[in-house]
Amino acid sequence: MREGSNDFLCGSSPLEGDQDPDDERVRDIGKCTGGIDPMYSQFEDVVWPALYNRVEDFGDLKVKNQWAGWYDYNTADQNGIVGYHGGVENMVLGNGWSGHGMQMGLGVGRHLAEVIEGADCSVDLNRFRVQRFEEGEEIFEEGIV
Repeated sequence: MREGSNDFLCGSSPLEGDQDPDDERVRDIGKCTGGIDPMYSQFEDVVWPALYNRVEDFGDLKVKNQWAGWYDYNTADQNGIVGYHGGVENMVLGNGWSGHGMQMGLGVGRHLAEVIEGADCSVDLNRFRVQRFEEGEEIFEEGIV
């Protein structure tokens, strides 16, 4: 959103206990083609009431466009996974940020470039290494939205 704009980006994942209409497609991701259909009623039923409850000026908010997409999510500890895979030769990972990709992208990209190049890393992302799962060092944070 640019400064002075009247446009807002907002959304919601399926709430706990709700059936995600894309669950069946995710089970066979290799055969999934095309995009995901937005849950059109979700804005009126979930998003708008939450916005209005916090900011009454959103009372007249209208949808201009809707989009749905895959969400990069690490089910082990809900945090990023960065570095060489360990079990697959020459596979470097930089994924699992659970929606924080835009915030983390530049630092992760720089780190991975340095890792691949064999240079000293200017951004220390060691705590997000793949091996943490084998070592029992999962990272759990609460309150991430």
